[in-house]
Amino acid sequence: MDTTQPAGEDLVKHFPNAKEDSHTLAYRFNETGEGLCYYSSGRVAMAVSNVGDHQKRFYVYDDDKDKTMLCSLNELAVGFAINNTRKHSNRGARLVLTKGGGVYSNGEGTIQNEWKWDRKAQNAGVIPASGIVMPLNKNFKLAFEDRFMISITYEVEGIIRHFDCGLKLKRMDSYLDTATRNNLGRLEITSSDYRTLNQRQTDFALSMTALRNKNNPKSENLSSMVNAIVGDLESHFDTYDSDKRSLPSLHLHAAKVDAFNTTCSELPKIKRTDTDIHFEGGYSSALYLDSKSASSYKF
Repeated sequence: MDTTQPAGEDLVKHFPNAKEDSHTLAYRFNETGEGLCYYSSGRVAMAVSNVGDHQKRFYVYDDDKDKTMLCSLNELAVGFAINNTRKHSNRGARLVLTKGGGVYSNGEGTIQNEWKWDRKAQNAGVIPASGIVMPLNKNFKLAFEDRFMISITYEVEGIIRHFDCGLKLKRMDSYLDTATRNNLGRLEITSSDYRTLNQRQTDFALSMTALRNKNNPKSENLSSMVNAIVGDLESHFDTYDSDKRSLPSLHLHAAKVDAFNTTCSELPKIKRTDTDIHFEGGYSSALYLDSKSASSYKF
């Protein structure tokens, strides 16, 4: 929701009595509240930009060739505003807002009010009870009550638009406001959405489990339309890693011994002579008869 746009206010507005050859656009904003306002001369009068989903920055310019900046307020309500209205008795009055507080001076430069946002601080000062209302020029007016209630009014040729420029926070309180101390002096948070470290770890583990199921879904986490199909695939492929590491079907050592013995049994054996050189290992021992068989050997 655009906080600068009251309900029912148009996003685009044109000057009603503008001539065809002159500037006709009064302002144009998008749905998030960003946009520009114009003077009837065609010069940019105000610019609004988004910083986040709930915070904005505001810039107001004078209707002159120098584009004098009259007001600047950021998302923290830090900035300034100056009265540059011609022939105004308090022309030159300034409002300056900082992170620590604010200062308001009149047209002669004399400080009228000075304050700090921290009301408990020493010499905190006082914000005027009636607030501060000051024109920026003949088409803009700023109203200030505190840093949460700041408004700028744009009025050109009967077209009026109000802007809420105060500080916007997602929450105005602190969890420490409702905290209590136990008997040991430890602060205990009473917030309904408070999460302990163990609870956060459990939530993280569940989110990672959900991510794993998304990337590698299991049949028990799927609907009845497909869980049977995925279950069959799991029963077939889940044991693939262990199946592919099964023992080899060929026992190499035993096969080598069997092949050697088979070859030796088929070789014709002869009687060893005195001139034969004796070799150990291999087929040499299989070529010769043993001593008992050699004694009866005949050529």
